[in-house]
Amino acid sequence: MTISSGHRVTRQPIPHLDDLIVHIGFLWLHMYVQWQLDHTTAENISHWKVIDHQLGGLRFQSQDYKNA
Repeated sequence: MTISSGHRVTRQPIPHLDDLIVHIGFLWLHMYVQWQLDHTTAENISHWKVIDHQLGGLRFQSQDYKNA
């Protein structure tokens, strides 16, 4: 298979289907583990609490910062 990028031409073999399945499976597993790590914290904060915290921080900023 020939792939041209700009004026360069490189030759790359077509990957085997088994290799693609393994790579996609590994990526899916890695993404799932990362998602679980992000969502299994000891303290589960709601979106509203995060927004309230951000707005509370803005309260003490200068007027120029608030307008920007």
